[in-house]
Amino acid sequence: MKWKLIAYLAGYLILVVSLAAVQPITGDASPPDEGGRYLIPQYIYHYGELPAGSEEEVRISSYGFSYILYNAFPYIVMGLAMQAAGLFTSDPSALLLTARMVNVLSGLAMAAVIYRLGSLLFRKERDQWLFRLAVTFQPMNLYVHSYVNTDSFCMLSTALIVYALVTLYRDGPGIRGCLVLAAGVILCALSYYSAYGYIFAAVALFIACFAAGNRDGAKRYNMKGFLKYGGLTAGLVLAGISWWFIRQGIVLQGDFLGLRTRDEMTAAYGIASVQKSNTFAGQGYTFFGMTGEMIRRRLPLKLAGTLIAAYGSPMTVRPAGWFYILYALVWGTGCAGCLAILIRTRTRREKRGWKPRLFHGCMLFCIVLPLLLFLKYCYSYDYQEQGRYLLPALVPAMIYVTKGISRLPRWISYSCSAVIVFCAAWQVFAVALPAFG
Repeated sequence: MKWKLIAYLAGYLILVVSLAAVQPITGDASPPDEGGRYLIPQYIYHYGELPAGSEEEVRISSYGFSYILYNAFPYIVMGLAMQAAGLFTSDPSALLLTARMVNVLSGLAMAAVIYRLGSLLFRKERDQWLFRLAVTFQPMNLYVHSYVNTDSFCMLSTALIVYALVTLYRDGPGIRGCLVLAAGVILCALSYYSAYGYIFAAVALFIACFAAGNRDGAKRYNMKGFLKYGGLTAGLVLAGISWWFIRQGIVLQGDFLGLRTRDEMTAAYGIASVQKSNTFAGQGYTFFGMTGEMIRRRLPLKLAGTLIAAYGSPMTVRPAGWFYILYALVWGTGCAGCLAILIRTRTRREKRGWKPRLFHGCMLFCIVLPLLLFLKYCYSYDYQEQGRYLLPALVPAMIYVTKGISRLPRWISYSCSAVIVFCAAWQVFAVALPAFG
């Protein structure tokens, strides 16, 4: 069994390090927005402090704002790593690779969490491996761990939160589970707004965990346990995130999330095409009018394609059509199988209690919220046809895809696992690396 884990982690490292080491930072083959994001670790490396956001050195020339306005914890880690590497070399390529390796290691940690989560969620080994491969070797998930961004830490946080919640409901509350949950919430809060649904889900499920009918047989709400473990978790989270939001409130004059300041800087320094007047909202569209226009522009199909595999700044480093068909068959089979399970369960009127329903409701919320936030972003700020914004939904989505396939003949499960590994290797070695030169 240990050799499988080693092969799994080694496979991840081979694919992601290959991307991180070769892809350029400029040009069409460069990762999306990496140039603007890398300005922050560079600033920390050179000056040993965080920029306020107004400095020209960290402003994006086209949009007029800096990514330091958003959650910047991953950039801080990268900047510190670059300072450590700077003790041995000042080569720009080595420093860039150092910053990228922070996310490579973040993805490695996520792969390890997903490995353990698969063992908790599924009894059969083939289903455990299907889930692990479906998450870790998803081409866009591999991609976000290979360059400078905050998405990688966000993906790790989603895995940690789901893992903590599953152990919470399986084994009951404990110190270890609280530590993992706190770590996931802290990373989520300090990395990417699109995953904030996981924080709300964690709060709801944590509170519900202490209700009547728990493993300890309590008939009433376990207030003592809630205060004990809830206080520990909340204390750790507040200690982990308060410094950043206090800093934001002081530097940005109460704009804790940086969104108001972003809009002001875009209006002041951004080019004409990114101004509010060019958004759907600025052009007088209603929200539903925008969705109709998106359908006319075939956005759902474009989102699906770029969610599966699309590298480079204009998302043009893509595989051939057969690649997407194979992936659509895997995901479609899982969704169809999951729907069949749901219909059969409702037909038999199986009673599973309100807690499993709440858990699944929260997981569905975590799947849907990134899409809703993406649509809001397109409506009020910047229209982008990039499925990577939906990646925070990956972990819970693959739980249901795997569940759907698990009830089918085992050859289907093995075939889906083989397709996932093949597609990951093909996208990296046959598509991406030749394009990166």
